[in-house]
Amino acid sequence: MKNIIKTLFMALVMVCCLPACRDNAEIPDHGPVVQPQEEAKGIYNGEWTRTDVKTGVVVTGAGTLEITPSEYNYVANISVKCDDMKLDRSAPANITPGGQGYQFSNPEASNSLGNIFIGDIKKSDMSAFMTFKITVKEGRASNTYLYVFNGKRQ
Repeated sequence: MKNIIKTLFMALVMVCCLPACRDNAEIPDHGPVVQPQEEAKGIYNGEWTRTDVKTGVVVTGAGTLEITPSEYNYVANISVKCDDMKLDRSAPANITPGGQGYQFSNPEASNSLGNIFIGDIKKSDMSAFMTFKITVKEGRASNTYLYVFNGKRQ
């Protein structure tokens, strides 16, 4: 019986020592909600450059980079197209504010663009840059191409 009373007394002391919450506690202002996928969306027209990593042969062609917002904040769908290079692929990407605008990337090596890709968009003139590598099997050989895009939003 003595142990039960000691245990109850200790429980009562611990409950009394818990701090009380204030009703008027201030919630810090975190600023406006940023939705970079909405601000960066659009079709960017420009030039694609493809470099054969093995031979160094360079091919250029007009094409597009399209950024479409997804249903999630900080996520966008990236679509690349260049008819001259038979390039028509898309993949999801993380997009965040950074530098002078927005940066987007997909760190998964198994995305549909063939490899990890990165890019950025400058707010000042809404110009876009993107780069990625794709390894393609052509006949019996595998060729690796480095793609680079430079363009501006319409």
